[in-house]
Amino acid sequence: MDNKLQQFKILNKEVEGFEVYNTQLKKQLNSQKQEMSALNAAIDEVSVVERQIRPSMIRRIDSLLNYRSNDNRV
Repeated sequence: MDNKLQQFKILNKEVEGFEVYNTQLKKQLNSQKQEMSALNAAIDEVSVVERQIRPSMIRRIDSLLNYRSNDNRV
């Protein structure tokens, strides 16, 4: 009988250890999901900026060319 009780206590400790481990894995998984969401949002922002770069560059180049052509006339 004492042997069965000892086995029960050992198995109970293992179960408790697995529960702690499972809790830690859930926290890690939730953290990774949050990080994925943040990265996806950042990727979306990069796409928007990428679409805005070319028109912005063209405006700046035009402004520089306009400034240069006006500067030569003086």
